[in-house]
Amino acid sequence: MRESKLITLLKKIDEKERRNFEKFIQSPYFNSNKSVSQFWKCLKKHAPNYDSPKLERSKIYKKLFPGEVYDDNRLRQLRSLLLKLLQQFLVIERLHMDKQESDVILAKVYQTKQLFPQLLKMINTNLSSSHKEQKLEHFYQKAFWNKLKYQIEKESKLIGDATAIKKTDETLDLYYIGEKLKHACELVSWNNIMKTSYTIFLEEVIIEKSQNTLDLPVFHQLYAAALIMIRKPTNDNFSSFKKLYYTMGFQLEKYDRVVLLTYLLNFTFLKIQQHKEEYIREAFNLYSFGIDNELFILNNVFFADHFTNLISIASALRELKWIDDFLKGLDKQIQLGRLQLNPSYLNLSKGRVAFEKGDYQLSLEHLEEVNLKNQLHSFANRYISIACYVELQYPMPFIEAKCESFVVFVNRRFFNKLEMIEGSKNFVRVVKELIKEVPCKEKLLPLLKTNVKFIFKKWLVKRVDDL
Repeated sequence: MRESKLITLLKKIDEKERRNFEKFIQSPYFNSNKSVSQFWKCLKKHAPNYDSPKLERSKIYKKLFPGEVYDDNRLRQLRSLLLKLLQQFLVIERLHMDKQESDVILAKVYQTKQLFPQLLKMINTNLSSSHKEQKLEHFYQKAFWNKLKYQIEKESKLIGDATAIKKTDETLDLYYIGEKLKHACELVSWNNIMKTSYTIFLEEVIIEKSQNTLDLPVFHQLYAAALIMIRKPTNDNFSSFKKLYYTMGFQLEKYDRVVLLTYLLNFTFLKIQQHKEEYIREAFNLYSFGIDNELFILNNVFFADHFTNLISIASALRELKWIDDFLKGLDKQIQLGRLQLNPSYLNLSKGRVAFEKGDYQLSLEHLEEVNLKNQLHSFANRYISIACYVELQYPMPFIEAKCESFVVFVNRRFFNKLEMIEGSKNFVRVVKELIKEVPCKEKLLPLLKTNVKFIFKKWLVKRVDDL
């Protein structure tokens, strides 16, 4: 029961949605099955996590149908009915929140019932409306309303001209170019990361069109600048795109602002990998901008990958007070139920920060709470733990065993990531030298100063320097 599709979806709705769902179920128009209502009453007591042992199938059934023999099919049917009601409720909630979608459905109803005067009024209202944020969908919607207007004028034999159909063509062009730019950014970025070479149809034409048309919408200007930077990651292209983003990005919806900010961050990560450490501060400034503008929180959920990278960047800069304040603020929001973040990400970050502060025992305590089923979390957990064991002077055989286990883990889990394997093996090589009774500083220093790949290199360098 606790792993069912119903419970998975219920975990994603907030308190306000639960209250509205309660009213929805109580409406006889949507639900006339009293057993379904009773089923919901049993479940809602265990919100928002729904992880109580009382949610076992037999216990739920006994609560719903006391004295009756357990019937799994009957319970499955109830679960299926409640899931369908929940899905229907979420669709209706979406329509309440999105007037455009609601208007499109109503317009189709008006068209079917041939209510042309009412429909034309709705069309003109939507065509004259303005939006605070630019979304790609707005261009498609304008094309929809213009095309519908042309059709209605034609069907109702009202006096009209070709204006509506021309505007349909213009807005469809804007939608297509915008969609193509957005898709090209993603694909070129993927090519760069995965070293692939997918060809993007009409890429050069789209870029030329975007650069030469000065009156293009902000959405197109920003994605065009992003694409230019991703294709040719030069400092000038980065600076031009960053300036445009800071001055115009606020006009886009949050999702697109996050996507574009991620492209800027990816550029800084590329430079950091090239050992240009000044870009660590650049990445931190970009993350600070994102935090200040609440860009990394969507539907009360903090983007986990950005969270992990942010903590790593801030730790590298020794911004430990900033991290402390940030994590305390997050903890408070999580406790109040205003924010969701996978506990594993939080514990891994707390473990990393405790390590940077020199509290190695506390670091290990946080790392014990990390979910090792997540491969990247398990990877970070293992090498930070080994560093803690070294600092706490655990017995040599124990550390050596952990090192061997780490190498086996990396070889199995990341067999296709050669740089990660090389960096891990070199990390273990240095650690094994460090825990010797008389480690050889002269042997280790030249190795660490080469371009050989290492994980956790900053700690290794400091440890060797302190010998």
